[in-house]
Amino acid sequence: VAVGFAGGGVKLFPVPTATGLPPPKQTPAAPMESLMPHDQLVSCLHASRDGAWLISASMDGSVRRVPLEGAPQAEMNKALHNPYNGGVVQVCTSRDNLLVISTGGLDGIMAWSKSDAELAALGSWQDDDEDEQEAEEGEEEAGTEYE
Repeated sequence: VAVGFAGGGVKLFPVPTATGLPPPKQTPAAPMESLMPHDQLVSCLHASRDGAWLISASMDGSVRRVPLEGAPQAEMNKALHNPYNGGVVQVCTSRDNLLVISTGGLDGIMAWSKSDAELAALGSWQDDDEDEQEAEEGEEEAGTEYE
């Protein structure tokens, strides 16, 4: 089980196997592994469909992709979003796990692909509703006649 913390930490815990109620004085579970922490609150965790990767996102604007089989080093540590605009809110992968899509703050939607060791931005989209509304308001003001 992967857990993200407010301090930026990401830890992997074993899945409980006992059934029934826990004993009254049960010791806390120890993490199996602690991954490289983010600088701010972990806002999203996403496991790839095949279970090979864990993607973590943070309010510091970074997205990390870590293999779940033993390697604590992040393969991808990319600041995709501006932390001053709200950091990363959501992250997901395509069905084939080759495309990472993230959203956050005023940065809109970012799509990233892994090609060799480099990450390339495939595109970003922003909500144009505000721009359209401002344009319409400007047209209304320009069309007003005063007598």
